[in-house]
Amino acid sequence: MAGLAEEENRQGMSLPPQPPDRDQETERYRQMLDALSDLGEAMVVTEAGKMLYCNDAYERLTGYTFAELAARANLIELAPPELQADLTRRLADRLAGRVGVEHAAESQLVTRDGRRIDCEFSIRMLAGEGPNRILGLIRDITPRKQAERALRESEQRVRAVVDNVTDAIISFTQDGEVLTLNPAAERMFLCDHTHLPALQVNDLVAEGSRAQFSAALAEWVLGDAPSGPPREAVGRRQDGTIFTMEYALSPMDVEGGRLFLATMRDISDRKAHTEALEYQALHDSLTGLPNRTLFGDRLRQKVLRAQRRSATFPLLMFDLDRFKDINDSLGHEAGDLLLEALAARLAEVLRESDTVARLGGDEFAVLPDGMPGPADAITTAQKILKALEAPFEIEGERIVTSASIGISVYPDDGDDAASLVRRADVAMYAAKRSSSGYALYAADQDRHAAHRLSLLTELREAVSAGQLVLQYQPKVHLRSRTTVAVEALVRWQHPRDGMLSPDNFIPLAEQSELIRPLTRWVLEAALQQARAWWAAGSRIQVAVNLSTRNLHDSELPAYLADLLRANGLPAEVLTLEITESAAMDPEAADRLLPISNLGVNLSIDDFGTGYSSLAYLKRLPVSELKIDRSFVMALDTDADDAAIVIPTIDLGHNLGLSVVAEGVENEASELMLLRHGCDFAQGYHVSRPMIAGALQGWLESGEWPLAPLT
Repeated sequence: MAGLAEEENRQGMSLPPQPPDRDQETERYRQMLDALSDLGEAMVVTEAGKMLYCNDAYERLTGYTFAELAARANLIELAPPELQADLTRRLADRLAGRVGVEHAAESQLVTRDGRRIDCEFSIRMLAGEGPNRILGLIRDITPRKQAERALRESEQRVRAVVDNVTDAIISFTQDGEVLTLNPAAERMFLCDHTHLPALQVNDLVAEGSRAQFSAALAEWVLGDAPSGPPREAVGRRQDGTIFTMEYALSPMDVEGGRLFLATMRDISDRKAHTEALEYQALHDSLTGLPNRTLFGDRLRQKVLRAQRRSATFPLLMFDLDRFKDINDSLGHEAGDLLLEALAARLAEVLRESDTVARLGGDEFAVLPDGMPGPADAITTAQKILKALEAPFEIEGERIVTSASIGISVYPDDGDDAASLVRRADVAMYAAKRSSSGYALYAADQDRHAAHRLSLLTELREAVSAGQLVLQYQPKVHLRSRTTVAVEALVRWQHPRDGMLSPDNFIPLAEQSELIRPLTRWVLEAALQQARAWWAAGSRIQVAVNLSTRNLHDSELPAYLADLLRANGLPAEVLTLEITESAAMDPEAADRLLPISNLGVNLSIDDFGTGYSSLAYLKRLPVSELKIDRSFVMALDTDADDAAIVIPTIDLGHNLGLSVVAEGVENEASELMLLRHGCDFAQGYHVSRPMIAGALQGWLESGEWPLAPLT
């Protein structure tokens, strides 16, 4: 603010000469200062620091009356103690002429009630009024200082927040010149203030994301940026490394133009975690292949594309033959390893662009890329089957497996994803009944699938409805030409389809909970018949087949003991036959031992079709080995079969086991088996299965009489 002389000139006033006395002088100052009261400022005239006069504004400012102020030795006493020395020095410098007029100097006053007031003041010598007389103009700037302090505190808080947030915050101009970076931005981008002002905002964005980032910035510059969530870009550090970041832009209108704030966050870890979760949700954890969810989505998308283009494409679905036996015999861990190895082989024979998915268990699907129809699908199926021909090496075991592949074609077999999957599945079961390993969907296959489901429902009722019957096939001793035992074979007298063999319903029972009640029905019926034979003097042993799932029935040993006791039969009358693959279950020995301890005989059935480890075979509490009929039926004409059967007989004997040949179809095979020391035989050459009532007549025919009791 200008000094008093300048204000006087502006008002057209000049100070009078020296007053004749103090009262006149006081009145003169009163008139002079009152004339200037419209300036709204507190004014005071002092001499050597002592009050000569003050206006009303000064009294209101300090809370003191003129008389109280005039009584003070020095007005500097109104300043806070810590500021008095500085004010004294500045006044002395002014009086000594070492400084000119002070404009808007700042200090503080202490009011009558003890408040501190921030003041802005200027002082001027009163020319012609004597030495040391000065005019002081004082303005209360407390509101302004409070606002300034609040602003500084706010700025400090903002700076503290900006400096301590984990997000990077940068400011830059419309031209992209970076003005400021907070510490988080310096850490994120590996740069600091020394890089300014040469740093451009585009330098912080990887080249591939710059166009997108520039477009977003342009929207803000034009003022039509849409609201919404933060956007993603690829950031670039000063060392050249890149990372995924999330950013949001905010414009700021400031003096001199528009600035921008960018808030950026490194989301590389979050992105990687999200992608990992998405991958886990859409891929099979065992094989790494797409799972049912991802496959379903790709199939639906392929259907939509084919609809738009009027195109055609095939779908292949397959599962492994006898995979359950592998799982049950070698354990689930070996089964998992087999599935992993299968996935690796599929990757070798199929194209990277083909979708190969694991739908669950041992069920897979293939969605070939760019294949128009059935012929190409058959080629793909043949590639898959060829890939399975070589044995898999799993934990020291050589596993040979095959697949059954069903093929459906869009749009002939279905115009939506669900229909294509269902009909490929129907074709897959048709492939299991064929010898080619694959089958194209045909309408009549649906009838078989429906019949299969219907049969399972009816089987539940057959056990309790008396529709199951037993037939018995004799097992004869080759050297003595006598009958030593019979094998109980269940048949289903279906009210609509007639007599059904086990192949038609046992697999259905094994895939459901029906196998347990079905097996127990066979055991009860067979032992009841054995009791009748023994009561009539015919000491015939009876054999019953067990499913792999029966071995996992912890109640089976106690059930067998109770059943033998109820029928009054010794345990050795019963032989339980288990398949070779079931016998290879790592837990089989432990599960079979309680049964063997009862005195029940145990036999390995279908030998030669499984995956036997001879070292493991020695541990099993079995007494008999039955060579599978597939090797025996053409024994007399097929040298390859003979090369398998003859060593197997020697193997069984070396292990201390009796050897039974199933499927003996003619006398030549019988004689060959006898010549090579096979102990027992079963097959149509001996006898077809028969009902219990026919067995006595067959025995009395004399060709294979009942062996004498030993």
